[in-house]
Amino acid sequence: MSAKHFFNLATALFAILAAGLWFLSAKVNSGNRFEGVGGAIGMKEEAEKLNALGAAYNRQSTFNALAASAAGVSALCQTVVVYLDW
Repeated sequence: MSAKHFFNLATALFAILAAGLWFLSAKVNSGNRFEGVGGAIGMKEEAEKLNALGAAYNRQSTFNALAASAAGVSALCQTVVVYLDW
């Protein structure tokens, strides 16, 4: 396998990985529907919902960071292919 073919393949694989990770990020479900607070702020149930929401956003952020990294590697691989063709 030539270097050009290797980097073309790596470009495609990392682009697919990025797309998959961004899809997972979009599918993260907070599991909470907030209908308003009917009482004192800081109730245990509301705090648990907010903790779950924060955890979901952390998962989503992790998927986004990984997807952006994969897209970056894909772009670097494509840059190498362009250089090899120069």
